Amino acid sequence: MSEPSVPSAQNLLEVRTVEVITGRGRSVTLSSVRCPIRARTAAVEECAHCGNGAGIAQDVLGRGEWLACQAERPAEDRAEGPPVRAVMRRTAVAVRPGLSGATAAAALRARGQPSAPVVDGEGRPVGIVGEAELLRARSGAKVSDAMGRVALSVSESAPLSRAAALLASNGLERLPVVSGDGVVVGVLSALDVVSWLASPGGPLGGDGAGARESAS
Repeated sequence: MSEPSVPSAQNLLEVRTVEVITGRGRSVTLSSVRCPIRARTAAVEECAHCGNGAGIAQDVLGRGEWLACQAERPAEDRAEGPPVRAVMRRTAVAVRPGLSGATAAAALRARGQPSAPVVDGEGRPVGIVGEAELLRARSGAKVSDAMGRVALSVSESAPLSRAAALLASNGLERLPVVSGDGVVVGVLSALDVVSWLASPGGPLGGDGAGARESAS
């Protein structure tokens, strides 16, 4: 009897999760992947009905889940650097505008998140709110009373350089990442950008092009 084949890294799609904190601190987790066939973000449930899907593979190092996919991934144009989706955090937290400020602040504190995008019922960003703003709000205030109403975001397909410029020009530490239809699928922080720059594959890392050029 032949052993089942183990999917290669090229056939594993990273599962991204957004935990949306709703009324009374309850949460709904939305899981998605970047589908190589449709060239867009798709819900994990949608992939269950695709003939190329081969189930969920658990990361043996405990770094999350991956969706095994038999479809070939198209080559990406890296002329402007990696896309945002390659660097953003695979897990994120979002809150609804009708959530009480005290509950939202407690939820952010419990998850170690200084701020979170505020999303509507379809998961699209309508603002951003931080724990500090929530704690300063009046007693009984809701997230909608304390949030910043400028819903800046970046597409998951955008070059990382464009997202870094958006973070810097607006003095932001975190930026919601959205899919092609505007739904939040992750968060990119300034620390994520710096970590990529210093990683082995980044321009400042030991194996990066910048390091090779400086050594020549």
